[in-house]
Amino acid sequence: MTKMEGDKVVRSGIMMTGSGVQPTVTWGIVAEQMGFQRISDDGKSVCVNPDAGKAAMQWVLDLFDKHKVSTRDVTDRYKAFGSGQGSIFWTGPWTLNGYLEQKLPFVTRDFPKIGEKRVTYFERGALELYTQKDPSRHQATMDAVKWLSDNSFLWCTQGRGASPRKSIISREDYKTAGAPWDVRGAFVDGMEYATAIADLPIINGADFNIYSGGNFLAKTLELVWAGQSTPDDAMAKIQEGWAKALEEG
Repeated sequence: MTKMEGDKVVRSGIMMTGSGVQPTVTWGIVAEQMGFQRISDDGKSVCVNPDAGKAAMQWVLDLFDKHKVSTRDVTDRYKAFGSGQGSIFWTGPWTLNGYLEQKLPFVTRDFPKIGEKRVTYFERGALELYTQKDPSRHQATMDAVKWLSDNSFLWCTQGRGASPRKSIISREDYKTAGAPWDVRGAFVDGMEYATAIADLPIINGADFNIYSGGNFLAKTLELVWAGQSTPDDAMAKIQEGWAKALEEG
């Protein structure tokens, strides 16, 4: 699945980039599979099982340097995969329509179990509602939310993502509407173990976000991918930075 020209990877077995979102979110998923937690269950401490987090960093590094199934030279992962420069691309359902439109031959599969437990990334779409001083507007607001939810079938089939509504998932045409099931089914089935959320519900939660290319976490890990820092040093920096962020609420 990996194609080499001399010592250079020209087609990645596993699509990766040398910095940014792709290695960061891959690390986040693998780390949680190995038993790492960004924050403790009681919300009072950070970096539970740091050795697992460091092991996940080494796992990502090995893709480049030991197994040579990935290259740091990829800059635009979406274009690279779409042009045949990668065999496996760990990404989200937002890519489906674009690749289908360009008639790219591909299927989707569940994210592999690399650690002790199966985990994958979870991203939720949010709807912001603001407090209305006039109580008479509350019911109309909730009616609108209910309508959007009731009519989300198109978004969850021809659009992207899975539905949290059992009434939608249980419809006979849920698997046949929209994109073929073999290119979107894994994103639905994967919801069963999609527990690696993006950020955390604290003031500085964005610094904990595993799906980022420029936050505190990504910038810290970027030095590891570039060989300018070690997993030990990076974990120490992450522990210090996250502990400070947690103290601020």
